[in-house]
Amino acid sequence: MLVWFPDEYSTEVIRLMSRSSTGPWVGALLRQTWQGVRAHIDEAVRRAGYEDIGRAHIALFRHPTLDRMRPSELAQELRVSKQAVNDLLRDLERAGYLRREVDPEDRRGRLIRLTDKGIELEDIIRIAARDAEVRLERELGRARLRTLRSALIDAAAVLNNRGS
Repeated sequence: MLVWFPDEYSTEVIRLMSRSSTGPWVGALLRQTWQGVRAHIDEAVRRAGYEDIGRAHIALFRHPTLDRMRPSELAQELRVSKQAVNDLLRDLERAGYLRREVDPEDRRGRLIRLTDKGIELEDIIRIAARDAEVRLERELGRARLRTLRSALIDAAAVLNNRGS
């Protein structure tokens, strides 16, 4: 298999990077952290009595909101097929969490509109996400969490070509 590495990586760095003993990689640590946050959110949603939707449905709700997004934009952001997103949206629509309406700016497209039930669910998800941050602050301390947040904002900008 041919793997491309930037020119600044020496052969020695590439050899070291390929060894499993150098991990876990930042991506793996971010995934583990996100899985913990998701588990916290999923548990809060279940405790609130939302038994008619699954983890995949809950994962569609995002910051700042799912409301007024296009299904195609959501699929792109999630890096899944439009069909997969539309299947999940159809489930949420049948359960009364959202409607898909014609986009007034492009009548060929659709916009996701949260119903009152969907807004209530989104609020529970937001509260649970904030609660996970409160737990992190309690365990890590305010200064370390602030540093982590700042580093993550910078990392997202760099890796998404919005930084220096």
